[in-house]
Amino acid sequence: MPETVPYPEKLKDPRWQRVKCQVLMRDDFTCRSCGCTTRTLHVHHRWYGDGLEPWLYPLDALVTLCDQCHSFEEVAEPMGRNSDFWPLIRMSDGTFRKGPKAEIVGRWA
Repeated sequence: MPETVPYPEKLKDPRWQRVKCQVLMRDDFTCRSCGCTTRTLHVHHRWYGDGLEPWLYPLDALVTLCDQCHSFEEVAEPMGRNSDFWPLIRMSDGTFRKGPKAEIVGRWA
């Protein structure tokens, strides 16, 4: 019987660290939900596939989130992405989107 490696240990694997770094650089070390650059950042899997190692996902399945948004995402995901749980926030470019109300980015007109 093959030995199973606990998930937290898999996140220490150099293959995951390499992918994580690619995602953080792609997202300019910025939370893609609220735009924060000062909180701890996580690379979040948007979905999970049975038997896939963390580093085997396509890059578009991974997104940079700050610790607050990541916590919201972990709670909201089982509730459904279109849940009313997500408030509408205005982004710095003037557009509106749903996301956790961790930090409002931009100014209200």
